[in-house]
Amino acid sequence: MGSIDVAGLNKLHAVCVPYPAQGHVKPMMLLANLLHSRGFHIIFFNTEFNHRRLVRSKGSDLAVEGLVDFRFETIPDGLPPSDKDATQDVPALCDSTRKTCLGPFKELLVKLNSSGEGPQVNCVVTDGVMGFGRDAAKELGIPEGDSVLLPDDFIEEIKDRGCIASCIAEGVPVICWLFFAEQQTNCHFACTNWEIGMEVNNDVKRDEIEELVKEMLEGEKGIKLREKAKQWKNKAVEATSIGGSSYNNFVKKYY
Repeated sequence: MGSIDVAGLNKLHAVCVPYPAQGHVKPMMLLANLLHSRGFHIIFFNTEFNHRRLVRSKGSDLAVEGLVDFRFETIPDGLPPSDKDATQDVPALCDSTRKTCLGPFKELLVKLNSSGEGPQVNCVVTDGVMGFGRDAAKELGIPEGDSVLLPDDFIEEIKDRGCIASCIAEGVPVICWLFFAEQQTNCHFACTNWEIGMEVNNDVKRDEIEELVKEMLEGEKGIKLREKAKQWKNKAVEATSIGGSSYNNFVKKYY
């Protein structure tokens, strides 16, 4: 039998639980990598469907392939089996994860804590819509990961509104066409508060889209939107860089 790494068993151990869609998995992977760089043992949760897609794409898992302290675990999402290489039906997926994932996820946490192959799970970091992750952590007495700490002026903009803000990483404006979930709130902030977006009418027409795109690329309003988007990007880069407010808050929170 191999020897037990006592130092490894004393590591902080986080289980990261993103909503199973690309726009949620990628930022959670970035957070998981940051936690790992600070000494955390990481279990990255995927649904079986999403993990098959990840393996086929040879994407984010390659960066951590072979690491004993950064591993993937999967559970079913409750939907019928499928090999479709695309995001599943969103309403059906939300309903299914809400109804079926609590039991399997609790079993996964119990398995991790009883296997003796790593440190005890002492932190569950869940996406806002993955309520079963919080419920399982609470039932098993495991702390929940708190909200990511953002710059004060950004927090002031979104406080008390229940908004999950997306990163303005590329510094470009957006055209918003509402579909589901938090997109109405995001559209309101993008178009009204942050001044980086324009909204498409629900009864969308081709010529209206053409007009919006032209205005975004060539018009006076588009120039203002692009300038605002660059300003927000600069704020985000400054805050998340080493020594920035979000980076420092992250370090203070865990160390």
